[in-house]
Amino acid sequence: MDIADIVLQTIYDLIAKYNGASLEQINDELIIKGLELGFLDLLKKEYTDLTPLLMGYFDYDYQTELFTIKKEFYEPHRCETPHQVLFTQLPAADGKRTSDHHLR
Repeated sequence: MDIADIVLQTIYDLIAKYNGASLEQINDELIIKGLELGFLDLLKKEYTDLTPLLMGYFDYDYQTELFTIKKEFYEPHRCETPHQVLFTQLPAADGKRTSDHHLR
């Protein structure tokens, strides 16, 4: 799993767990994950602005200021936890379906 997969899976898990997440919650969770897995420096370099990534993969509610999972992109697979989704099987942010999607 590369950093892009970890970032997307972390964001998805957080949103699924709380049925929505704010930008602050997402940033906090990614910092924790970056510290735990030792890639915080790389995370800071590659994701200085999460907004384009978040807007491409998730819905944003301007009233609640929460990101939620896009319904048209939600394709759960059999996983150990009910909210875990394999992002390599989801369509890219541009809507094109791919079985090996990466952000780079």
